[in-house]
Amino acid sequence: MSSPLKINLVDVEYIRRHTDVIFNAQHNLVPSPPSEKKDRKKKESPKKKNATFKKSKTKKGGKGKGKKDPDASSKMLQQKKNMYANYIEACKKLKCVPSQHICNLFSLQESVDWTKEEREQMNQPITDIAMDEQLGPAGTRAFACALVGAWVGGSDKPFGSPYEILRSLTIKNGNLKLTGGDAIAGLLEFSGKLAGTSPIEVLNLYACNISPNGIKSISRALRFGYNNSLLELRLDGDITIGDEGCSHLCDALTTNGRLKVLSLGSCGIGSSGSKAIGELLKSFRCNLDYLSVEANSIGQVGLMYICNGLLKIKVKIAVKREVQFSERCSKLKTLNIASIGLTSDTHDGVEALAHVMLENTNILNIDFNLNDLDEYGGKVLYSALSTAKTSGGSKIRNFVVSPQLPSKLFNALYLNEKISRKFDAMSPLSTHSIISFSTQSKQTKSTTNKTSFDNETVQMPPTFDGETSEVKGKVVEKNALPRIIQ
Repeated sequence: MSSPLKINLVDVEYIRRHTDVIFNAQHNLVPSPPSEKKDRKKKESPKKKNATFKKSKTKKGGKGKGKKDPDASSKMLQQKKNMYANYIEACKKLKCVPSQHICNLFSLQESVDWTKEEREQMNQPITDIAMDEQLGPAGTRAFACALVGAWVGGSDKPFGSPYEILRSLTIKNGNLKLTGGDAIAGLLEFSGKLAGTSPIEVLNLYACNISPNGIKSISRALRFGYNNSLLELRLDGDITIGDEGCSHLCDALTTNGRLKVLSLGSCGIGSSGSKAIGELLKSFRCNLDYLSVEANSIGQVGLMYICNGLLKIKVKIAVKREVQFSERCSKLKTLNIASIGLTSDTHDGVEALAHVMLENTNILNIDFNLNDLDEYGGKVLYSALSTAKTSGGSKIRNFVVSPQLPSKLFNALYLNEKISRKFDAMSPLSTHSIISFSTQSKQTKSTTNKTSFDNETVQMPPTFDGETSEVKGKVVEKNALPRIIQ
């Protein structure tokens, strides 16, 4: 029995990949137009209106074509002024200290030393907000209330104009807790009502200490009929979520057909949370393209639950007033299962992952990095990968494994779409069966890579230690592998 790799679950690869890019890169985003407001100007007389129309024809550009809205820039500035006034009022009402970063974003104070480019950038609409500070529960609520222009998480009574052009919100180390979670939920519900404008599409809450109850509030806002705008949700590094918070979130997302990206890296998820994720992947409305559960100790059992949600399932469909059965599988394209604490005492998760490679033709990328594999696990995955690639049905482009594995095992499993390689056809998996090997000390050594079962010669996966392995083989039918049955 081999122990899992000893890795700090918080200090892993995803933090560098997700957070540093956001807080170090320059955000050169294309501004989105604000919502159109009703024209409350007085009606012009027909004579004055006709004179204005004739005057516009004489301007350059030909009959007024290609003219920019003269009120567009003023509307942008008015949105920032309203947001700043809302935030100051909300902080006074909730008795919290205003964030200097938020005040600098929305205040219109200019400096004499500013260049022309800096002044133009100052006047650009803010569609992306990223901050790394402890807002706290009250500070988070004040910020959400300022964006919505109403007392979210409370009476919902409006007190100002909403900020309607925010596309992306990123908070790191925010310490939101339940009150902050309720405020974010109110923000998401308001964003879902902004038809025809620019509602929030990306929400990143890194290590924000939300708590299971706070996640429960956010989950309610993501149910069908509440929010139809959010495309990406990342909650990495928050170990307070746990299995309970993960279950609340997945239950709500079974009715959400809009979300495309869900990242739950290092969130304290175990086997029960993994079961909820598997049920989410099975749901009819689930349209996730990317799922990350890296740096969670889900083990073989948790991996089996998740992979079970990616396998084909039978569903009933109506065809010409007749009920027929059809097969479908999850639309997921990228699965990140790096550093999930796999051990070699069982192989249920590895075997389920092998079946996913064979059955699910939508999977393009699998990140299996920082996971330990023994000889049997390596053979199972190599057989599945080679069979899937040689059969022509699989579209797997990238399969990342840990560089700490033995060199021959790493070279056999590692797959990169930028590096061309060939695979040998493996007959056991191509006939929908898999060979199970259990290494024992007192067995006859095999001198070839073939063994005989019931007078039939079957090709075995190659060994990765450079030597002939001592194995005892038996054929296990595909349906006999551990799968969760409802």
